[in-house]
Amino acid sequence: MEEYPGNLNEYYDHLERIAKTSSEGPDKKQSQVLSSRDKKSRRAQKRQEAERRHLIRATLKPIQEKLVVLEERISDLEKRQKELETILSDPGIFSDKNKSPLFLNEYKEVREKLIELIARWEFAQDQLESTKRGLGI
Repeated sequence: MEEYPGNLNEYYDHLERIAKTSSEGPDKKQSQVLSSRDKKSRRAQKRQEAERRHLIRATLKPIQEKLVVLEERISDLEKRQKELETILSDPGIFSDKNKSPLFLNEYKEVREKLIELIARWEFAQDQLESTKRGLGI
């Protein structure tokens, strides 16, 4: 056993240089065969990675699209809810007995629909997260 005159990092660098010089030793034909195998394995690895990305995209895209649609509908209903709240905050609306029940009923329907859509959005969001965990993302 010999003592190396440097520190541990220098010793590792020294070992890497030795490994590189010894790997350069094989003849040209053998290195071409190794390089051909490396190319094939790299191609296969890239193909597997591409297939995985495609699977992830194909699995997540429908859920993400569903979330976008739900978010847009929720946003529209929230705007309408604010409009109705503004209308219903005017005391004059209740002086007309024909209009006030219409606005109150619409407000109730909008609130119920919002509750339903938010529940569906939460379910889809949970589904997206569990799918991502299942895919290892």
